[in-house]
Amino acid sequence: MTARTLAVLAALYFFHFFRHGMVLPLVPLYASEMGASSAFVGVIVSGFNLLSLCLALYVGRVADKVAVRTMLLVAAAGNIVYSLLLLVAQGPWGIFVAQLSGGLGFLFLIVSSQAAVSQIPQQGKRERGFGLLSFAAALGQGTGPVVGGWIVSVAGYTTVFILAVGLALTGLSAIWVRHEKTGTPGQIPQWREAGTLLKDKRFLGVLLFTLSILFAVSLRGSFLPLLLRQKGFSPGLIGAYLSLFAVAMTVVRVWVGRLMGATSRPFLVAIALVLITIPVALMPLVHNQWGVAGALVVFGLGFGISQPLSMVMVSDLSHSENSGLAMGLRFTTITAATFSSPLILGAVAEIAGLSAAFVVPTLLLLTTAVVLWGGWHRLRAQQLK
Repeated sequence: MTARTLAVLAALYFFHFFRHGMVLPLVPLYASEMGASSAFVGVIVSGFNLLSLCLALYVGRVADKVAVRTMLLVAAAGNIVYSLLLLVAQGPWGIFVAQLSGGLGFLFLIVSSQAAVSQIPQQGKRERGFGLLSFAAALGQGTGPVVGGWIVSVAGYTTVFILAVGLALTGLSAIWVRHEKTGTPGQIPQWREAGTLLKDKRFLGVLLFTLSILFAVSLRGSFLPLLLRQKGFSPGLIGAYLSLFAVAMTVVRVWVGRLMGATSRPFLVAIALVLITIPVALMPLVHNQWGVAGALVVFGLGFGISQPLSMVMVSDLSHSENSGLAMGLRFTTITAATFSSPLILGAVAEIAGLSAAFVVPTLLLLTTAVVLWGGWHRLRAQQLK
């Protein structure tokens, strides 16, 4: 992969996640104002992940056959349609259809770009490539919500969606990506390759790590704001706290490539799990403003490390001919976590209270840590024999 191609991918990531961060938090508010019930708002929000959950493996397989430029242009088309549908939506069902298109565009972008970076043969350059994409995404996610919220307050939803259309058009710059396939010619993976990957306990461990992290981090867009409101914090302060999470996530991703080159994978996995488990477990117990701010900074640092690390570990365990399929499996795992977390934790909160919604991800993170430690210990024992 050329430096120009990587730069184009990073730019695509920034503009995509800036637009995504700008629009996505507004979707439930917009749907509610258009008359959607609370239950249907949940359906609309989950709709973004619905097609990804069903099609991620298929798209991953396609990514091993089709040139990355083609995949990125399909992603751009999906995002343009998404923004246009939001602009012209006349009711909640229109927003739901838009969400389906947006999720599909998101899927094509993520799977194809990560499969392309997986093709970089030098491990150090590959790690820095994933780090650059993660940083661009974090920068967009950190600034988009602030801009979107401000525009809505001064000019309304229509202005935000018009800007979103313009930002989605930047995806067409993928035409400048070199026309090359992500997979190796003549070595198109079959579905049995997915089974082969899933038989690898190390690969399953990476997916478990990814699932537990995303299940917990989904609290940021679901029950964390409700918990902070329950503590008496104003909406403005809640937004500032969530921005601290994004800032910490962005800052650590500047250095995550160097961290992966200087330390072992198991060490960084342990660090990420600790940095996420502690604030999730303590959040219901912390009421001081500075304590909440500190917890969210730690939370953001852990998440900022975990995702590029997960991408690199998947890349390490896959081959050039099945990298797209491997990234599809990872994306399926992410989607399963973000789709199921609000549903499961919503039921828990309804039965046992809001604080209980933080206990479940804490237990999942602790279980993941125990399972991964046991697997690593057995692997070390086998290597020493």
